[in-house]
Amino acid sequence: MKLKVLSFLLPFVLIVPFILYSRAASYKMTGIRQFSFFTGWQLANNAMYIYDQINVDSNSLPTAEARHLNRYMIRFLKRFNQDGYRDYLEAFQGKLLYQICRITVKGVLFNKLSFNGEINTVKNWGRASADFEPFGKYLIVHHPVAYARYFMLPNTRHYFVPPLLHLEQYNYYGVDSIEPIAKDWFHYPSLKVHCVSRGLQGFLIAYVAFFLLFNVYIVWQLIRHLARAGFRSFLHHLPKSISGSAIISFMQFYL
Repeated sequence: MKLKVLSFLLPFVLIVPFILYSRAASYKMTGIRQFSFFTGWQLANNAMYIYDQINVDSNSLPTAEARHLNRYMIRFLKRFNQDGYRDYLEAFQGKLLYQICRITVKGVLFNKLSFNGEINTVKNWGRASADFEPFGKYLIVHHPVAYARYFMLPNTRHYFVPPLLHLEQYNYYGVDSIEPIAKDWFHYPSLKVHCVSRGLQGFLIAYVAFFLLFNVYIVWQLIRHLARAGFRSFLHHLPKSISGSAIISFMQFYL
């Protein structure tokens, strides 16, 4: 019993201080408490997948920055016909918001921010994340059915069969040089890096296959358990079988 209690509490003991430290470090850099500088980017990115399927009243958005981004999303959508935006989503494997910002938003939304130097880039990336978060969170919270239908369901296949994207090539884009910050972090003698083959990382496709088989196995075992014990019995025994690490993993995946 003590071991189960310890296994439940230990992940929180290790992770909660890290979260608090990250929020404090974020506040020191940007004046805003955030666990991750990617949170706002990710929420807004996910919301883009439902944007053309919902009606957004700009006046109902919670912040001026959210209303600002909404106006440029309206402008961006005008570039597509009725089905063009959905085709664009299907064709684009990376982070959608990054692409949209490159095309339409970044030059205007960030015109007051300085991206000269690595420190300023990190700080303003975090500030932009704080600006994006209310926009993405508002759309997702107020349109959960559309979010489930147009983001969660279509992207389920990307979870089970995740694309390698930049991991398919050596050093992100297959180049033989790195940024100065990476050189200093790893104590490399120069910005040049070397490898046996730039295309060797293609073997990571085996990871995709393993990930798929692993998840299929988990789903199969869940179905077997439900078939044998019944749904009520499964729910009755579920809390006893969940460890703290399992809860943390569940939260990380869905949040």
